[in-house]
Amino acid sequence: MSKALLKGADDCQTAGRDAASAQMELTILMPCLNEAETIGACIAKAKTFLASSGVSGEVLVADNGSTDGSIAVAESLGARVVQVPMRGYGAALSGGIASARGTFTIFGDADDSYDFGNLGPFLERLRAGDDLVMGNRFRGRIEPRAINRIFLAPGSHCGRRERSPR
Repeated sequence: MSKALLKGADDCQTAGRDAASAQMELTILMPCLNEAETIGACIAKAKTFLASSGVSGEVLVADNGSTDGSIAVAESLGARVVQVPMRGYGAALSGGIASARGTFTIFGDADDSYDFGNLGPFLERLRAGDDLVMGNRFRGRIEPRAINRIFLAPGSHCGRRERSPR
């Protein structure tokens, strides 16, 4: 991880993590770009999960250049914020993961489309030794704001190949 990727973040990718970090089990990571309207609800749900489950953890916001007050909202609710100046969702995730202090990192968008209060099943699988655990927010009902609209050019298809008529 390039130091240029992170601005003001702790150098957590080195082996010398402090004792408090070594005892922290979970980082709940939220990549963020202008999510002031929803990030507060996400942080509240994540903090409630940590408190109610007794899990030692942190809420970490990897901010990607927000200009709408997202950082102030996150900090006012007790989240740790790292600024990731390199633009892009992948860069925000990479910067956040590099700064995470927990043994495990669970991430979800800061747009309130994920249930940060229901992380127990993910943590159970990670504790059991799974390297990667993925959720599916498309099972059941999809909230109207849960995903961005996908615009496709006429004749294009998403997720399947078009077969020529015989």
